[in-house]
Amino acid sequence: MSVKRIPIEDTAGETRRASRVRKKRVSVALLAYSALAAISYAPALHAQEAEDAERDATSQNLIVVTATKREALIQNVPVSVRALTGDELDRIGAVDMESYIKTVPGVSLNENGPGQNGVIIRGLSAVSGFASPVGYYIDDVSQAQNQQSDLELYDIESVQILRGPQGTLFGEGSIGGTILIRTNQPVLDEFQGSADLEVSSLTSGGEGFATHAMINLPIVKDRLGIRLTGYHRDDSGWIDNIVTGSKNVNTLERTGFRGLLLFKPTDRLNLTLSGYYQEMTTGALQTQDPLFAGGRFEAASPEDGVSRQDIEQYSARLTYDLDFAELTSVTAYYKRDQQIDEVISDFVGSGGFLNNGDFIRRLNDEPTRLFNHETRLVSSGDNTLDWLVGIYYSERKQSFDQSFIDIGNPTFFGGIQFLGERDINQVGVFGEANYALADNFDFTAGLRYYREEYTYDGAEVFPGLPANPLLPPKGKDKAWSPKFALSYFPTDDLSVYGLVTRGFRAGGHTGNTPGLAPDTFGPDSNWNYEIGVKGVFFGGDLVANFAAYYINWTDLQVSDQFFNPDLQADINYTSNAGSADSKGFELDIFATPFDGLSINMGLGYIDAKLTKDVPTLGGVAGDRLGDVPDLTVSVDAQYEFPIGNTLEGFVGGSFQHIGEAQDNFTAVIQDGNRTLDSYNLGGLRAGVRNDNWEFRVFADNVWNEFSVTSYLLIQEVTLRPRRIGARVSVSF
Repeated sequence: MSVKRIPIEDTAGETRRASRVRKKRVSVALLAYSALAAISYAPALHAQEAEDAERDATSQNLIVVTATKREALIQNVPVSVRALTGDELDRIGAVDMESYIKTVPGVSLNENGPGQNGVIIRGLSAVSGFASPVGYYIDDVSQAQNQQSDLELYDIESVQILRGPQGTLFGEGSIGGTILIRTNQPVLDEFQGSADLEVSSLTSGGEGFATHAMINLPIVKDRLGIRLTGYHRDDSGWIDNIVTGSKNVNTLERTGFRGLLLFKPTDRLNLTLSGYYQEMTTGALQTQDPLFAGGRFEAASPEDGVSRQDIEQYSARLTYDLDFAELTSVTAYYKRDQQIDEVISDFVGSGGFLNNGDFIRRLNDEPTRLFNHETRLVSSGDNTLDWLVGIYYSERKQSFDQSFIDIGNPTFFGGIQFLGERDINQVGVFGEANYALADNFDFTAGLRYYREEYTYDGAEVFPGLPANPLLPPKGKDKAWSPKFALSYFPTDDLSVYGLVTRGFRAGGHTGNTPGLAPDTFGPDSNWNYEIGVKGVFFGGDLVANFAAYYINWTDLQVSDQFFNPDLQADINYTSNAGSADSKGFELDIFATPFDGLSINMGLGYIDAKLTKDVPTLGGVAGDRLGDVPDLTVSVDAQYEFPIGNTLEGFVGGSFQHIGEAQDNFTAVIQDGNRTLDSYNLGGLRAGVRNDNWEFRVFADNVWNEFSVTSYLLIQEVTLRPRRIGARVSVSF
C-alpha cells in the first residue's frame, strides 16, 4: 500500500494501465507533474522540465497510489482518499499521528495521550468493543486495536487515509476507514543517508529534543540492498502535580529502529524482509484535575505515574510477476507490550461511587500478539477487465491484567485484580473486479467473506477470596462485505463516482462470569452511500476533490448493564444496542497560484447522531456521537524563493479549526453530557536549504490556545501549549 513514484518514461503518453488509468484521461503534462510531486529525488531533466515541475510540486493528489491494492492514479480511484507523501509530512513537520490527523477533513482523534489515541473517521467512534473502527496498517501489516501504535514519522514514503468503510479489501476493523503507512523501501542502485537534530521548548513546560538518522546501502547493485532508520525523541510535559511538587509530569520518550532488506534475484521476483522496534515511555496522563486541583495544567496525586509501550513488528513480503498478474504474499508478526501505571482519585477509579479523598493505583498489563498472512493475485496489463483475488488469515491474542490498590487504605481496597485472555482467529477471502463499460464508464464490484472464532479465559480475584474463574463457551462470527462503484469520466481531467460499501467489526466475549450476564456480544456493521467528484484544473495548478456520504451504523457495540435477578444487582458487560447515522462531506483542495507558492486546504462537515435510544449510555435518539467535531478546516501554505545561486528560502504557515464536539458516552458524573468547545491552532515555519542540508525554525500552537480535547471521567485532556523550536537536517 504505497504512493507510487511514476517513472519518467511512463509519462510520455504510452498506454499504461494502473487500475484503468487511460492516457486519454490524463495529459502528459499532468503525469509529469504528478511524478515530480511524489518524489524527493529524480532523474536529470532539462531546465524547462525542472522549472515546470518545481512550480507544480504541490499537486500532490496527482500521484499513483495502491490504496485499492492495485496501482491507480488517485484522481481515478472511486474512493475518498487523502495521501500525504513523505515530502508533505516533512513540510508540515508531522512527527506522529496527532501531527497529521488534524490536517485531514473528516478525521479526528479521541485524545488520551501518546500511544493511547483512537482515530475517528466520518464520525464512527469506538463506543465500546475490542477492535478499532479504523483499520491501521504499517507496511501491509494490520494492527487491529482500538488504540493505534504511534509510529515516529521519519523516512516515510506516504500516509494514506481512506475515508469510509473499507471492509471488502481491508476486512474487519475498517467500518470507519483505513490508515495505510508505508515506510521508504531500500534503493538498490544508490547510497543514501540523512540525519537531523531538533530542539524545542514549551511555553508552559520544559525543553525537548529529537534526533533521527537513516542510511541506505546497495549491497549488490540492483539485486540486494538494506535500509536502516533510527530515532529518539524526548519531549517535555506541561502538567504539574501540586501534591508531589513535580513539574511537567506528562513527559514522553520514544526510541525506535527500523530495518528493511530487499532482495531482487530476478527482474520478476522481489523479497522484502522488514522489522521495526519502538519503545515509548510516558509519565502521568496529559490531564488536569478540576475536582482536586482546580488550576490550569494542574493535577493532584500522591505519586507520579509512568507507563511504557514496546512494539515489535516483523514481516516478509514477496512479489512475483506472472505476466498476466502479480502475486503478492505478506506474512507478519506484531507484538505490543503495554504497562500502564496511573495514580488516580478513588472517585475516578470507582467510576464515581467512592469519594473518600484517597487515591487508587491502577496497574494495567495489556500484551497483544498478532500473526497475519495475506496472499493476493492482481491482474496486470491494459485490460477491459481488471481483477484481484486474495485470502487472509490472522491469529490475535490479547491479554489483560488489571489491578486496583488504594494507596491511602490498602487494607480496604488492596489488590482487586481482573485477568483475561482473548484468542481470536479469522479467515477471509476477497475479490474485486473493475470493468470498462465504455470508454468513459467503469463499474467496480467487490466482495469479502470472513469467519472468526474467539475464546476467552479469565478470572476475578478479590482480597481474601478464592479466584473466580471466567471461562465462557467459544464464540464465532461470519459476514459478507460487498462493494459497488460506478465511475464516469466526462473529460480528461474530471471524474465523478458513486460508491456503496459495507463495513463490519467482529464481536467478542463480554468477560463476565457465565450466568451472571450474556457471554458474548455480536458484530456491528454499516452501509456507506457516497458520491464524489475529482477534478484537475488550469493545467494542474488546481486540484479539487469532493465527497458527500451517508452512513447507517447498526448494532453498535456499547457498554451495557444486565440486571441479574439472583444477585439483585446490575452487571456491566458489552452488548449490541442502538443505531446511528453519519452524514457529511469532505473537500480537499491543492493549489499553486503562482511560482513558489503552494496551498493545501481541507474542509469537512460531520453530522453523526444516535437514531435509537441507548439508555445504558444515557443516550437518546438525536444525541451526537462523542468526540466528533462538527466542522474541521485546515489550511497550509508555503512560499519558496531563491537566495543567490545555490540556496532556497521558504516561509510557511498552517491553520486548523476543530469544531465543537460532545463528550463520548463514558460515565459522565458531575454535569451530564458535556461539550468540547471548538478551538483554533496556528503554526509557523521558516528556513533555508540547499541540495544537502536544511535549517528551519518553527512554532506550533502559536496563539497558545487552551482547550479541553477529551474527558476521562472528570479528568480533562488538554492541548499541548505553544511550542517553539529549530531543526537542522542533512542528506547525502
